[in-house]
Amino acid sequence: MSGLLTLKSYEIEKALSILKHGGVIGYPTETVYGLGGIATDARVVSRIQNIKRRNTDKPMLILIPHSSFLLLVAENIHEYVFSLMDNFWPGPLTLVFRARSGLPDGLIGGDGSIGIRVSSDPICQQLLTELNAPLISTSANPSNQPPARSAEMVQAYFKDQLDAILDGGKRNQNEPSTIIDVRFKPAQLIRNGSIKTSAIRQFIGDIIASENV
Repeated sequence: MSGLLTLKSYEIEKALSILKHGGVIGYPTETVYGLGGIATDARVVSRIQNIKRRNTDKPMLILIPHSSFLLLVAENIHEYVFSLMDNFWPGPLTLVFRARSGLPDGLIGGDGSIGIRVSSDPICQQLLTELNAPLISTSANPSNQPPARSAEMVQAYFKDQLDAILDGGKRNQNEPSTIIDVRFKPAQLIRNGSIKTSAIRQFIGDIIASENV
């Protein structure tokens, strides 16, 4: 049975315990609310896909506590990527890397890619720091529905399918994270979002827009 958790220390501890025991929670990020569980647990990945009624061949991105975790989940990293991480992480910039082997299939694209971000939301950052593990971050909504922007909206969508929901108030950010594929040089823009490409170009130069942008 899910329940809204106000943000006191013992409730953060409860959410952490749920996650460490293979549970799934709703939680706030700097853009919208997300559904999450420990990203290295294939059972958790499958459960979230089922909760969202999400196509299993559509990968889910992950959040890491800080950039030092990157080498645990990604490989073949270009030198210019460190400039992006230094200047835009934590923040609404999702970077697409080549995934390390051994991660659950539901996190990895058919081309071997994985999307990674460090969240700037203080609640999310506290959760990740104390969890000390990568966290699944997929928008809290059933497939083809608008993403939840409040804990109440998460609960309305999923009712008792989640183990807990952290209530961080409303999220009024209108734009999602910007997505940049950094497996290539120059980088490729996958999705426009909160961080504008003009700001990114100041640090890494040219960016190629994908066909879908």
